[in-house]
Amino acid sequence: MRLIPTAPLEAGKAGHFAITVRLSGGGIHSQAEALRHGIARALVKNEETLRKTLKHEGFLKRDPRAKERRKPGLKKARKYRSGVSASARLHFGGVGSGEEGLSV
Repeated sequence: MRLIPTAPLEAGKAGHFAITVRLSGGGIHSQAEALRHGIARALVKNEETLRKTLKHEGFLKRDPRAKERRKPGLKKARKYRSGVSASARLHFGGVGSGEEGLSV
């Protein structure tokens, strides 16, 4: 995990840089990959000739996944309230079935 962020520095054969970073959100692995992406972009901004090498190594590729938006009528993006089906109410005598329930 510690090698992920420093990989662009080694691949780009870059000089010495002082890097200070503050990360938040996501997991440890995602944060490491985001840091690697940021370092690679900074190196390309500093020296354009490194772009081809870093792009070939895949360090300039961003993770496109993002949090899914909440849908109307649901509690979360995909979480919905599961109700009791009519057949279950009939069989087990749930609330509002009008019967005492069948003995099983």
